[in-house]
Amino acid sequence: MPISACIIAKDEQANIGPCIQSLQGLVDQVVVVDTGSTDATVSIAEELGADVYSIPFTGDFALARNYSLDKAVHDWVLVIDADERVAKEDHHLVSSLISRVGVDGYRILIRNYTPDASVQGWMPNDGRYSEYAHLPGFFPFNLVRLFKRSSGIRYEGIVHETNERSLVGKRIRQSCLVIHHLGRLTRSQTREKDKLYLELGEKKISENCDDARAYYELAKQWALERNWEKALELLETALRLDHGDPDILFNYALCLHNRGRATEAVDYYQKVLQMEPDHFGALVNAGCLMRQMGKTEESRRLLKSAIAQAPHHPAPLHHLGILEMECGNLEQAVEYLLGALERNPSDPSHLVPLAKCYALLGRLREAQLLLDTVKNSSRA
Repeated sequence: MPISACIIAKDEQANIGPCIQSLQGLVDQVVVVDTGSTDATVSIAEELGADVYSIPFTGDFALARNYSLDKAVHDWVLVIDADERVAKEDHHLVSSLISRVGVDGYRILIRNYTPDASVQGWMPNDGRYSEYAHLPGFFPFNLVRLFKRSSGIRYEGIVHETNERSLVGKRIRQSCLVIHHLGRLTRSQTREKDKLYLELGEKKISENCDDARAYYELAKQWALERNWEKALELLETALRLDHGDPDILFNYALCLHNRGRATEAVDYYQKVLQMEPDHFGALVNAGCLMRQMGKTEESRRLLKSAIAQAPHHPAPLHHLGILEMECGNLEQAVEYLLGALERNPSDPSHLVPLAKCYALLGRLREAQLLLDTVKNSSRA
């Protein structure tokens, strides 16, 4: 059964080729809707056999996304971005998915690769895909990206567009297919897009002034810029509109945390935990703040709960290692810090406290080796 892949792109000459190549042998048509590229995006896509359509960008991502769906000639469509790939070893999964009767679409796991382990939901790379095994960890999203065009699934939202509302009443299943998103490996890769998202986020609020999620989305964009005051202002409005959304509460606490308002941040992290006792980010961040506030036992309890929730994650191990070091439990601290380093070896933040533990234990040569590694990594 044939498939159309649908891509919207602008100035993606570094990505569009590898994206289309990752789809070769998987799909029967590649639709590229270009929204005003000034580089070689269009010519590269055409050389690789894509059906390319050029439209002006009107400030509405959903409009462009739906236009790409309209240009698909096959009933099954795979929605993918230029900075995303499908691994060759997963191609065989798709034919079995689309041959099933009584299914309108599938949720696909998106692996968003980033070295930033502080991102909510981050996990270390498990090396399952050899082509991407060298990359740092990722945070996963589950999105409906493979679906029947005849099902009427469409996108809405000028920015952070989503098809979730159109899924109501549709027969959606979870798949084991994975899409690899490479666009957040460095901050420079996202700078221009983030600037555009800020502009469109303001427009979205002006058109949806009672939509709490619109304020929340724009606040997250300002948080990426480390403008905590602007993010707090937007989140306060979001909370007035919807005070029961744990995502909004957590991000409000996170902004308070980053502004040094520790007591208020802990209060909001605890509100999140009252709603979701296993909320990993709230457990880690509240545990970290409790340690800084001298509440050792409560900090230890929260961080151990976080480890139980996500034993693969380095953050609670890192903070628990520092806590045990401050309490004089050096051997235990070393164990936790080594665990954090093992889970994210690309993060040098574990090395300095580990070196301090080694020095306090009299293991001076090991301490010096770690400090030399820190110096070398800072010069790179």
